[in-house]
Amino acid sequence: MNVHPSLISILVLLLVVGCQQQSVDQPAPAAGNASHAHEHGHDHAHTGPHGGHILELGREDYHAEWTHKDQSSEIVVHLLDADIKQDVSTTAELIMISTTIRGEQQTYELAADNQDESDPPRATRFTIISPSLLTALKQVGAGVQADISVIIDGKMFRGSFEKHEHDH
Repeated sequence: MNVHPSLISILVLLLVVGCQQQSVDQPAPAAGNASHAHEHGHDHAHTGPHGGHILELGREDYHAEWTHKDQSSEIVVHLLDADIKQDVSTTAELIMISTTIRGEQQTYELAADNQDESDPPRATRFTIISPSLLTALKQVGAGVQADISVIIDGKMFRGSFEKHEHDH
């Protein structure tokens, strides 16, 4: 079979344009719509209810949303439900973020900063001021790995930070 080179070029071009158009033009899945690639009701690339970056805890049991302030190097982590809509509280006083850079591991403790007056106190938000942690989190995916761990209702949940676009 003898195929003309320009025909091959046109077919390749159509294939590339078609794939790009499909990925760009697809509407964002609505909450509760299980038809997108992750097969659950949300997209991890979107911004969380507090304006931050989302990461999965466990197997979609919970989520964490992290925000940061560049000027003060403050990092805030909010605990969220499986649908990324409601804050979730825990009796934990600390959550841990571990970073690995060139084989060196560093662990950071974020303290609960909005504990209520229940017995024992519960919190949904944890903070730390740390220029080194903020720098590491901004470099996740470029030689840096970062993980979070928190105890919710007596069970340990872990999640991994993913590379994100720094657009704010």
